[in-house]
Amino acid sequence: MIESRLTSCAALIGLSIATVAYSVTLRVPSEYSTIQDAINVSQNGDTVLVAPMTYAGPGNYALDFLGKRIVVRSETGAGETIIDCRNLGRGVYFHNGEDTLSVLEGFSITNGYLEGESFGGGILCAGSSPTIRHNVITSCHAYWGGGICLTYSDPVIVDNSIVGNDGDRGGGLAILAFSDPVVKGNIIQDNTSPGG
Repeated sequence: MIESRLTSCAALIGLSIATVAYSVTLRVPSEYSTIQDAINVSQNGDTVLVAPMTYAGPGNYALDFLGKRIVVRSETGAGETIIDCRNLGRGVYFHNGEDTLSVLEGFSITNGYLEGESFGGGILCAGSSPTIRHNVITSCHAYWGGGICLTYSDPVIVDNSIVGNDGDRGGGLAILAFSDPVVKGNIIQDNTSPGG
């Protein structure tokens, strides 16, 4: 009787160990050449850790978290880790139901640019609610929300600098369509919005 209970316990412990998922750190650029490459292979709970430098070109702007609960973070902060969109598109696009466990932290996002009646030159959240913290969003342009635009989204936006962006509707931050974000501790200044 005791042996059968011990066997059952051992089987349960083995099953528990087998189903544990281990989070890993994926390093850019030492392991993956672009930020998006690392995101593509990541799994929920992983961290994409980005070394200090300027990132530009395909795979380093228009970043898509793909609905994953991952942390994409710079090693040394926004002062040294720059996503330069080079006026080719936006910086980051959350649109796959990301929640607060999807985290973007410690980047400068600059020169995001979209023409026409566009949304979110720096960051766009559409039907998603990530955590956006300790970033600098600057010199970005879109019709709605030059810096950040939210539609049907409830993100946590904390301790960012959203400075020097422009948009016809909401130079720094546009909150649209039933969005209810947490916005605190941010510096939002020197953004221009001729349309209001």
